[in-house]
Amino acid sequence: AIPELTIYTACIDPDLRDNGLISPGIGDPVQRLNLRSPARA
Repeated sequence: AIPELTIYTACIDPDLRDNGLISPGIGDPVQRLNLRSPARA
């Protein structure tokens, strides 16, 4: 294991809601990243 390694993944989701959010939703991705890394905030 490499504790200082951060891996980000992505995919293209073809479905968006009328407000531009991904459907089905994953929530706010930026907020999710910030909540997972409180030491970086």
